[in-house]
Amino acid sequence: MRIRLKDGRKLTWRITIKGSVYNSVSDAETFIRFTEALSARMDAWNAKQPVHQAKSLTPSPAISNETPAEQLRDVAKRSRKPALFIPIGAAFAVLAMVRTCGKDWFKRDEVNFAKMAAQQEQRYERNLEEAKAVMVQYMKQEGPHYLYTNDTAARAELLPKIEASNPTSIAAFRHTEANRELEAFIENPDSFQIQTVIVAGDATVTAMRESILNMGDSAGAKLFIRFYDPEQRIEPRALRGQASDSTEWPVFDVLTAIPLYDTLRLKDPIADAVPGMRMMLAQVRHRPSFRLYLTGRAKDGISETLFRKAIRELGRQLAEVEADTSGFVIKTYNR
Repeated sequence: MRIRLKDGRKLTWRITIKGSVYNSVSDAETFIRFTEALSARMDAWNAKQPVHQAKSLTPSPAISNETPAEQLRDVAKRSRKPALFIPIGAAFAVLAMVRTCGKDWFKRDEVNFAKMAAQQEQRYERNLEEAKAVMVQYMKQEGPHYLYTNDTAARAELLPKIEASNPTSIAAFRHTEANRELEAFIENPDSFQIQTVIVAGDATVTAMRESILNMGDSAGAKLFIRFYDPEQRIEPRALRGQASDSTEWPVFDVLTAIPLYDTLRLKDPIADAVPGMRMMLAQVRHRPSFRLYLTGRAKDGISETLFRKAIRELGRQLAEVEADTSGFVIKTYNR
């Protein structure tokens, strides 16, 4: 369940199959039975349809190779895995979907998930183009932003903080939340937080953000730093000691803010950005796939002069661990 506060932040409650302070085991079992029953209902409905209609329920390959029932079955299957967190928002999303489409939604013969998914996709593309046009005008008041990285193909963009999750894991509703948020941004851009987003050389998109290390920070100026290695995966604590597929482990990706209380002394805040900073920086030397991204922007109190000063200090700390910085680039945007 997600609640958005007036200042734009979100609170999220999750349920876990093992039970927690937020939910009992029986609560989780109830949610899982709901997804399993809905999956069975959809399978039964699909089996009764003529062949040509049943085929129409299969999304096009560009969207998914599974029917919605198969996707929902996968959700239920994943829910049975130990230590998996199931967003309770999934249940509300499905219920909201039923209300939107009518109480007899599952009984109608003309239901076509592929068509619904295609319409959502088209609406999403239109909204994205409109949002980009709004952002072009909005960028003028945001001022410049900067990027320093050894990922030469990467770029930094300023984008509104959009919630684009799909708690149902059903392709037909992949863009439901994103469309709602994009349309709200187009209507009232001032109500959204603007954030720096890294589009990496491997095409992954990541918003630069604060971490738990920044709790209580109140500095007027701050940088953001990201350490990313797509070829390094970290075994989750919950799976240690169990047989698991390492290809499903999360990729190494660490982000945090660097608060600057004294902009004349940058050595300590950069050196203390994360625990074991020297070891982190040494990865640039030892792992060719390791990527480092440092960003700053005018709205966060970072001028171009201050950003270049931070680069020089970071360069000194990289030199101390014998990391080669000749492949790093500086990129300035919206100057």
